[in-house]
Amino acid sequence: MKKPKMIFNYDYDLPPFPERRENSVPFLLQQACGEYFDVYERGEIPREEADVIFNTLPLPHNGFLEGKVTMYWDTVPLEKIWKEYFDRSQAIFYVVPSYQSFYPRDKSHLLLPAINENYRYFPSDFAYDVGFLGSEVEAWRINLLDELEKHFKLLRGATEIGVPSAKLLSKCRLVLSVQDYHEKKVGIEYRLFTFGNVRPILVHFNLDYKHVGEPYVHYIPYSNKDDIIGQIDYYLKRKKKRETVGENLKKRLAQHHTYEKRAKKVYDVFCKITKGQWKK
Repeated sequence: MKKPKMIFNYDYDLPPFPERRENSVPFLLQQACGEYFDVYERGEIPREEADVIFNTLPLPHNGFLEGKVTMYWDTVPLEKIWKEYFDRSQAIFYVVPSYQSFYPRDKSHLLLPAINENYRYFPSDFAYDVGFLGSEVEAWRINLLDELEKHFKLLRGATEIGVPSAKLLSKCRLVLSVQDYHEKKVGIEYRLFTFGNVRPILVHFNLDYKHVGEPYVHYIPYSNKDDIIGQIDYYLKRKKKRETVGENLKKRLAQHHTYEKRAKKVYDVFCKITKGQWKK
């Protein structure tokens, strides 16, 4: 049976970091959708030939595309400039579970990011107690890392995407997720799906994380500076417990949180919209 044709629409250059494309969330989903769709990039086929157009961020200069079936994945949720796309889409996918009520109920679906296979454990001697890779612009993140550096041997630096990042993090007994902004009390930080597939991860906990796994079973939660210092100290002294948490998350991600499963959900929603005419 032939596959439906999909135009997967986003800014393929991913400015200002075009070299990051193959590790980007849009690219990974685009690749996985090839199992269910004949996937084209913008301009490869006339829009009229596409059975579905899948838009996601960042959008290119020529913007949002509409077609026979129009979908939109809101990966940077609830920015006012993008709400206009809701009315223009037959299906909306969102990434923050607790924001469900802000989206049109009859056509909105949770679609989280997923595991990036380039982030995996590389057998290494441990050189650090805890590791964090990422930008240091926001004061909450900087202050937290400064405090941790007083107590632990901390790997700290800019993100090197994919395998180079994973090799660095493999040298850490624990890895760390820190929200970009302390007041952001919702959402699942993307590092859970990348860093968390390398080493046991500490996350700034909110209830959205329960859509992926359970605290102390799949990840180590913390709420403030004092809490995280205590958690790191506790798990550094208990190798078996921390390794068990790490392995539990890896298994959970591999079983439930792959881009293949995300692509299948997109396909199932498409089939529902088209009344099952494309269902395998």
